[in-house]
Amino acid sequence: MRVSSFIPSARVCIIIVIVVSAVLSVFAYRFYQIKSIRVNICENVGSQDNIPLTFGDGIPYILHQSWKSCQATVKIKSYIDTWKKTNPNMVYKFWTDDEIDTFVSTKYPEMYKYFTQLARPVMKSDIFRLLVVHAYGGTWADVDTVSFRNMQSWTKDHDGVKMVIGIESDYPDTWYIQKHARSLQFTQWTFAAAPKHPLITKMLDSILLDLKSMPVVNGKIEVHDDISVLDFAGPGMFTDVVWEYYKEHGYGWWRQFRNLDRKGVKVMDVLMLPQIRWGTNQIDGDPESWVLHKFEGSWKFTWFGWLVN
Repeated sequence: MRVSSFIPSARVCIIIVIVVSAVLSVFAYRFYQIKSIRVNICENVGSQDNIPLTFGDGIPYILHQSWKSCQATVKIKSYIDTWKKTNPNMVYKFWTDDEIDTFVSTKYPEMYKYFTQLARPVMKSDIFRLLVVHAYGGTWADVDTVSFRNMQSWTKDHDGVKMVIGIESDYPDTWYIQKHARSLQFTQWTFAAAPKHPLITKMLDSILLDLKSMPVVNGKIEVHDDISVLDFAGPGMFTDVVWEYYKEHGYGWWRQFRNLDRKGVKVMDVLMLPQIRWGTNQIDGDPESWVLHKFEGSWKFTWFGWLVN
């Protein structure tokens, strides 16, 4: 009786080698990141309690940032340094977790009760950025963003600007679903405002109202899918409240904000910058780009996201 044996073809062997090599490369990259040198990024410049300069109409010239710890990769520090290089006269405040806890408990005690119950760090981060800009004013930028331009120049073409937001995505209604919460969506990884701006107040009121109705399981408030995170206090909520705010003041036709020119448009005291300035599709070194998001600190928990972050 003849026993047949399977001998893979050369093409199959090549495919197997390619797949195995790719998998090993990803794991090697992950191992390299874990073992790579960490540097200190908690290097403040000035104090959030004494901000001598402003831009626009009373926006304090301060940048707020935060990260999982004071230690980060050289790459992350290089991103932070672009902000310091393009804004040599700004106040820079890096917020540690302990400082964030003290800040929220002291200045926003009603929010603090729910803040401590949030299970996902990204949900805390989404709330904190609004709270800190609400309290002190200034600019928030994620640590994996790159600055190409001085913040004080953002508003030079417009008078009376008290808040600056950018359009992150501007897609046809059926194209955005896989990557974004809304087809026309605003960034909340970079924004700026004067202290106590009513639009941010409205966002915080909306978040607090939602928190009060969310179930607490084993002492934690949890959401179980990425879209819910985006809608809770992320860009989905951010975008929705902007439209609600405008509707309350008579600006109800949101399609007028599609395909903005390079100067953007100011509605009331809020400056909207076009996607080419702050969006997600710029090219490194593009002279039209003012802020570039590298998406290095992905919060979405997938097997690949775990490997590369």
